[in-house]
Amino acid sequence: RVIQADLHRTGMEGVDEAVLENVLLAFAAKNPKIGYCQSMSFVAATLLMYMEEESAFWTLCGLLEDILPEDYFSERMSGLRADLRVLQKLLSEEIPELAEHLDLQGIDLSPITVNWFLCLFLNTLPADWSHRVLDSVLHEGSVVLFRMALGILWLRRKDLLSCSSLPDAFSFLRSPMATSDDAAALDAAELWELMFASWLNDLSNRLRILRAEQLRLVQAEDGEPRRKILPSFSWSDIEWSSVLSMGSWLSLSP
Repeated sequence: RVIQADLHRTGMEGVDEAVLENVLLAFAAKNPKIGYCQSMSFVAATLLMYMEEESAFWTLCGLLEDILPEDYFSERMSGLRADLRVLQKLLSEEIPELAEHLDLQGIDLSPITVNWFLCLFLNTLPADWSHRVLDSVLHEGSVVLFRMALGILWLRRKDLLSCSSLPDAFSFLRSPMATSDDAAALDAAELWELMFASWLNDLSNRLRILRAEQLRLVQAEDGEPRRKILPSFSWSDIEWSSVLSMGSWLSLSP
């Protein structure tokens, strides 16, 4: 029922919802410990735009089982939580002025970046760019998610430095790339260049070390009450539809 209710939420035209449901049900049956998470519908629907049903299923399996870190979609989501912390560490190293400002304002970007990582930017960027991100993830691995996240934050750093609250930050990050004029195309090109520029040349090695460090911390915290895992918000209290849309959660119009 949850899968059926989510099928129309992808907003992707030309995708057969019956086929999409088959792929998602098959994945949940193959991975009973993971089951289904709402973000999967965006990924599966995108794959179905380029592949037949069976190929999309096996690609989804490879992506979620092997390419993304373990426990991205488990009940405790320890792999995802570790990655969100890694992003905060990388932000402090690469864009320290922005990291310091967000810390002073008490702004935790995790409620925004969790959607980026779970949906692989598929409901954040224009389709032509988000599909390139997905293609890059399939080719290079999950390090691409950090390249894109840091690129966006660098590109929007001046806007974010003016923010004093999470809703303010969301207003700049919910659709970080405009699409209506020539300036948008320049932003898109700059973002792609930033992702693979020299400042992130050693990202894969740094990511391996930081992930191990943060995963140990997350696993240690799992012995504490869940409300203490992330002080900014509680995973157990969040409805995933709110995380994915963000509009209703932050009381902002989409």
